[in-house]
Amino acid sequence: MSLSKTQLVAIMALLGLVAHHCQAEGENMHNMDVEVKAPSSFEIPFKGPGQLATIWSWGPIQGERALVLTSHGESRRINVEAPDRVRWCSPTELLVEQSVRPVRNGLGTRILRRRGEVMEVLSDRDEGLGSAEPSPDGEQVLLERYDRRGFRGIEVRSLAKDFRLEVFHPASVKLGSGDFGSSVWSPDGSQFAVGLWVTNPPIDPTRMSPRLAIASRDTPGFTRVNDVLPSGMPDPETERWAVIPLFWNEDGIYAGSNRGLLRCDPKGSGCALAYSPGKDRSIVNGTPVGTKKALLLVQDLKLDFLEIRAKEIHEVDLTTGKGHLLLRLPENVFINDIDWIEGVDSKSK
Repeated sequence: MSLSKTQLVAIMALLGLVAHHCQAEGENMHNMDVEVKAPSSFEIPFKGPGQLATIWSWGPIQGERALVLTSHGESRRINVEAPDRVRWCSPTELLVEQSVRPVRNGLGTRILRRRGEVMEVLSDRDEGLGSAEPSPDGEQVLLERYDRRGFRGIEVRSLAKDFRLEVFHPASVKLGSGDFGSSVWSPDGSQFAVGLWVTNPPIDPTRMSPRLAIASRDTPGFTRVNDVLPSGMPDPETERWAVIPLFWNEDGIYAGSNRGLLRCDPKGSGCALAYSPGKDRSIVNGTPVGTKKALLLVQDLKLDFLEIRAKEIHEVDLTTGKGHLLLRLPENVFINDIDWIEGVDSKSK
């Protein structure tokens, strides 16, 4: 697992755009030999409510990275080597994934739990686990399992009881010839949405894209969700979209796609565009902020159509679909991942 879930989400968002940009933008690729210094500031103009956790990077994609916590309008860097992904379990507890070298059995992800200032290893490289997604109550966690053959399925493990395995959802063979385990919990924690690789016949039988599926927390198996706009016959362009879940709230499943942020009905009636980041922009990842807003990580494809990290943070009103640019990062600086939680660690005040 040399690429994080965030990076894979970004790659899929680019599939429908790369061919269009190849010739015009090829000269804009980053020079991988140029040394890039760490940012002079990790500040994000976000004063709350709650706390943000972000992962910043600078220079080459496998170069230096930093875990940053933001609350009360102030940001501080946390000393964690090679952070790759971050999720809140509670206002005082984080799950952090590291990209560790050398790899073991072709795998290189280590999962840490950070409680206050204490770090605990939950899973190391040879265990093949990654993309940890804590449940809304922080008691359980979804994990993707990999081996040398690739994605094998999704596990539900207990965070409250020694990280023990509770349910295993094996990779599906009925919904397509491949699987992609990007997953998010339902608000009540009884289900989760997952992105599964499926083919697109009759539009393009040879091409595969992530499509939404729903799984019960306690019962193995996936149910396909209709992921085209509810307008009668499927639109060929719509069928080519990559649809990858980002978060799930009371209004539906919010997913990233080649077109923008989609709001999808968990019962299967379809998806509608909730926010467009603008021309030559693609959504990398996103997190809800409360119930009616979200922060989205957005690529600028004009700079480099192959760059899969975010250059901008957009703040979006999920009720109106309106959004604005909250932060644009300096040259050669990016944000790889973002997560938000309500409440503030008393130690950070």
